[in-house]
Amino acid sequence: MSQEELELYVARLETYAQQHPVSYKLRVALAAALGYAYVYAVLGLAVVLFGLWVIFAARSPAPTYVIAAVGGLLVVFVYAVVRVLWVRGPLPTGVELDRHSAPRLFLLLDKLTSTLRIPSVNQVVLTDDFSARVVQVPRLGALWWRRSYLCLGFPLMQALTPRQLSAVVARELGLHASIHDRFAGWMYRVRRTWSQFLRVVQREQPFGAVLFRPFLEWYVPFVNACSFVMARANEYAADQCAARVAGSKKAAEALINLEVKARCLKVRVRPNLFKQADHLSLPPVGTFGQMCRELSGGLAAQDEAQWLDEALARETTYDATRPCLSDRLSALGFPFESDGGADHYRERLPLPATAKRTAAEEFLGDDLARYTERLDEGWGANITPEWQERHAQVQDSLTRLKAFSTTAEVQSLDADEVWERARLTAEFLGHEQAIPLLREVLQERPNHAGANYALGRILLENDDEAGLAPLDKAMNENPDCVLPGCALAHTFLTCRGKREEAEGYAERTVRHRAFVARAQLEREEATAEDTFQSHELSVNKVARLGEQLYGYPLVGDAYLTRKVVTYFPKRPCYVLGIVPRWTYWLFPWSGNAMVTLANRLESDPEMGGDVLVIILNADSKIRKLKPKIQAIEGVHIYSRSTWRRASV
Repeated sequence: MSQEELELYVARLETYAQQHPVSYKLRVALAAALGYAYVYAVLGLAVVLFGLWVIFAARSPAPTYVIAAVGGLLVVFVYAVVRVLWVRGPLPTGVELDRHSAPRLFLLLDKLTSTLRIPSVNQVVLTDDFSARVVQVPRLGALWWRRSYLCLGFPLMQALTPRQLSAVVARELGLHASIHDRFAGWMYRVRRTWSQFLRVVQREQPFGAVLFRPFLEWYVPFVNACSFVMARANEYAADQCAARVAGSKKAAEALINLEVKARCLKVRVRPNLFKQADHLSLPPVGTFGQMCRELSGGLAAQDEAQWLDEALARETTYDATRPCLSDRLSALGFPFESDGGADHYRERLPLPATAKRTAAEEFLGDDLARYTERLDEGWGANITPEWQERHAQVQDSLTRLKAFSTTAEVQSLDADEVWERARLTAEFLGHEQAIPLLREVLQERPNHAGANYALGRILLENDDEAGLAPLDKAMNENPDCVLPGCALAHTFLTCRGKREEAEGYAERTVRHRAFVARAQLEREEATAEDTFQSHELSVNKVARLGEQLYGYPLVGDAYLTRKVVTYFPKRPCYVLGIVPRWTYWLFPWSGNAMVTLANRLESDPEMGGDVLVIILNADSKIRKLKPKIQAIEGVHIYSRSTWRRASV
């Protein structure tokens, strides 16, 4: 189901749910039952086959080896079913808390569960991320007997006051329990269960996944779409749980503080933290604690207003069940009036003041330093690979930037070199120094998408409306710039009260997402009815692709062509046809290896487009495509035997 079809479907369900609430619940219940019916049908089939084999073994005059062979096949089938259903998601990682180590926190949880009349969680885990969530992990297979974990992010506890944290925790507990509607709460857990089951099956690829994966890939989007309206209502009801516990004002404060501090963490605290990787190869001890302390402090009024305006400018969409901030605040008793504008609305909101005592200080008490040290160790170990990668990239970038600067003193750089210098200058030396270089690129190449986007973003950040023009050029040239570009322009115009102009960018976002959905469908397969042409890649790029293919022993020959597409024709759609070295049915291609190869090629910037990897002798439909591809001149780019001799 494409995004456009999903939005139309959910919009119809919203109307239907309002007019026929009982029938809508019945429809959702049937959709939920379908998933369990499929699982029990597969289990029932295994039981029936076992019973038939017992009868066959007892009454059949067939030789013993035939009975044993049939029994062996049955064992393989049963093992495949059990193996898939036994996969379980990962346990939450962090520091486990108990009543002895955090008595005040557990007193709060007791109060919340008593007030809301909901079951308590089984375990509380202190994590190193900026979130609070309830996670349910199955203890018996993938679908049954779940254990609940309340995961509290230590940075989040440092950013909120005790009352705000109680509102956030009450919301998360209420989201899973749904005291307003027990069926809605059960359905919320069902959605999470099936989505988690699908992710685990896709990631781990257990033996027998073919029995469940096709069904799950169809069923999970289907049941999520059917229950979307109920899940959206559940989000609002969870906010009311927070208001019931902490009051509407404190619940609104918590929502605002979450949005503002999360934005601060993303655009300021974390980037500033990783700037240390420019000259340090390893994260220094205490870095995690430093990050959390920055979140506990106050924010500059200008930054707070800007980040809050950006959050208020976002609108509720069908991309996720959680509503936008302004809609959630309106439901808590702080309605947004479009005539007043964002500035007027912000003045009427309960803006959170700087915390005199953070929730971490209140609920962790004297053990605060010990927990900070323990989380810092784990966080440092997890972040070290990313830190070292950035350090290596920065050192390489600084070397290239210095080389560009030295060369520019004695000779002129071409447009590509000036663009690279401008990009690196903006990243390491500041935006102001990059503006003249970006304008230099655009003098020679006025339609350069990267330079136009970078210049437009910098000008908008400097509160200069002139940045809209280059931003529009970038979006016209490169489809990848449309969504981030529209978001920048929409936020800029909305924060300045130009809502009509901002609406144009919102509408463009909707149209572009529809085009993206159609483009994805167009690029998901290749058939004999499609039109193909030469790939037009350079000899060096083809040679580099051959080096990557040599790392996959099953690849015998490879043919690279380019599919002619209707949507976003400037972005190439390459089709890489693989001929395995052995008979396909005897040595089937590994699905994981195929996905890995496709992802590797898609992430290669030198390809400059999408890559569709297909097995040319996989089935009759694709075999018809093989002669059409092979007829194009220059498409045979790789043969393992020839490559091996050339490499030697």
